[in-house]
Amino acid sequence: MLRLIQSNDLVQLAQHFGAVSAAASRDPLAPEVVIIQSVGTGQWLKLQTAEHLGISANLDCQLPAQFIWRLYQTILGLGSQKPVEANSLTFKLMQRLPTFKAPAVQQYLNAGPRLDLRCFQLATRISAAFEGYLLYRPDWIMAFEQGQNPISAAPNSAWQAELWRSLIAADPGLRTTHRAYLHQQLLKALKTTDHSTQLPTRISLFGLSSLAPLHLETFNHLANQCPVDLYFMNPSEPTGGILRLKKARNNQDLTLYRKQPRRQTMTMRSSATRYWPLWVAKARSFMNSLRLRRISLLRKTLFPDIERIDWEFYKMIFIGPEKPRIL
Repeated sequence: MLRLIQSNDLVQLAQHFGAVSAAASRDPLAPEVVIIQSVGTGQWLKLQTAEHLGISANLDCQLPAQFIWRLYQTILGLGSQKPVEANSLTFKLMQRLPTFKAPAVQQYLNAGPRLDLRCFQLATRISAAFEGYLLYRPDWIMAFEQGQNPISAAPNSAWQAELWRSLIAADPGLRTTHRAYLHQQLLKALKTTDHSTQLPTRISLFGLSSLAPLHLETFNHLANQCPVDLYFMNPSEPTGGILRLKKARNNQDLTLYRKQPRRQTMTMRSSATRYWPLWVAKARSFMNSLRLRRISLLRKTLFPDIERIDWEFYKMIFIGPEKPRIL
């Protein structure tokens, strides 16, 4: 079961991570595996841990794709095999596109001079799209290989499935080395066999604002064999802005907001949309993705003085700074 630790204060999350790491009884030479969204986040977490505990050592900070590919190598026995990425797909596509008979492709290639340049540009865009499918829509890739077209509702889209199948026909090894196939094999291995000895003693996901469905499903299955802690930066409680708005309606200071001119009110609202709702929407989208996949969570919430913080934020955006009083 995933353990969700959420807070609107990233420093508090870092302190809680340090406390958990210090209290854990584990091999001091075994690295503490932390999944991060960027290299900068990992460096910041190391500095915060050192400030909180006095020392920070043996923190193995990895990106999600990097960590999961190492799982493929360890559990599925891939060895030193490299992942299928956009760069490698680009050159495979450049060999196929000039003879690919789809009207949409040929229309672009024949629309101007420099066929080689146009072929490279088109291959780059298509390889990026296929890489996105492998990460965010692996079911589409598997459907392509079975002769189906899951995006048939989109106009002029059948050529994508045909092009992927032509890549498989030219390189049969591609069928068993791309992420969509390996993801299915990894889930089967985690369901049927105990791999706890090959996994870290604990996996911590820190500061991730989003996760690809493929990665989220992988960590959910890993949680059945080793502890997985998700340190999530949530701007407010799960109810989001609803509590804040209800409190504002019941607060007598709201009369100051109602008495403001309409144009000034709209300006302040537009300022609020820049500073708050995008963050709330991103957090809500991530939580919804957890619910849609019916992922079981053990929650721990670290919201310090949330009512005071919410009201201070509301006054800063909608009411403005208090004017000094003349005594």
